[in-house]
Amino acid sequence: MNGSSGFASSYISFWKRALEYKGLSTLREYWQPVGLHIGLAALAVFFYVLSLNGSSWAKIPFWTLTAFLIVSFVPFVGLTVRRLRDTGMSGLWALLLLFVGAGTCVVLCLCAAGSSVLPSSKEPDLTNDSPDPLETNAFDPANAGPSGV
Repeated sequence: MNGSSGFASSYISFWKRALEYKGLSTLREYWQPVGLHIGLAALAVFFYVLSLNGSSWAKIPFWTLTAFLIVSFVPFVGLTVRRLRDTGMSGLWALLLLFVGAGTCVVLCLCAAGSSVLPSSKEPDLTNDSPDPLETNAFDPANAGPSGV
């Protein structure tokens, strides 16, 4: 994203980067659009239940929301692949989305992980000049002064 981390910019990025499978997506970039779409799916189910109970006015919003959710599946896959890559996993885990119930839940759990918390093939960046915490004498008992205990 371009520095702004608001809901609107996350949602615009969701649609602009629909077919982008390279790169990364942060937790915020992932969960803001996904949260909205989960809410819309719940609304579609609510209208569907109302239409089953005889409410004729509920049929139009159900089909509108359902069409919207189907159209937004493509950007959702791209976003999921980028989020999985951000967690250090392969984007191929997004194939679990084909299994609508359990597969989707597994993918959502994997995407909830923090950035690069899982092991990856990337080597750590050792170019900084900070001292190695294992080589310092900070906790060396020989350097311990008198304790006030």
